[in-house]
Amino acid sequence: MGEHRLRKVIDAWYYNSFGVAKVPESNGPSTLMSSPRDIVGHGSHTKSTAAG
Repeated sequence: MGEHRLRKVIDAWYYNSFGVAKVPESNGPSTLMSSPRDIVGHGSHTKSTAAG
């Protein structure tokens, strides 16, 4: 009961070259490049935040 957990809903979208928003349908290899995540599962904002 003393545990406090932060629960957040995270929604990630990517935009194709036409500016159309899409949501990745799966984590399979065919959609790897169509994802807001980079190849290790983090967005580019993670890298920029870590760098300061």
